Amino acid sequence: MLRATAGRGRAELVERIGPSRTQEPAQRLGVYADAYFLRLRGVLAEDFPRLAALVGEEGFDRLARAYLK
Repeated sequence: MLRATAGRGRAELVERIGPSRTQEPAQRLGVYADAYFLRLRGVLAEDFPRLAALVGEEGFDRLARAYLK
């Protein structure tokens, strides 16, 4: 679910990250990219609780992704 980086930039980052005992470099990068998005999404939900309630979990997720892109 890596969306924070794409294309060549993503490939360059993956090349710089070593594997761990349990994850490949792309998976490790994905953890940080997803965590960063989720933190920003949480902040937006706190700032706009009525909107989040109105559009629901999935709707707010789509809005947050579009806004952050």
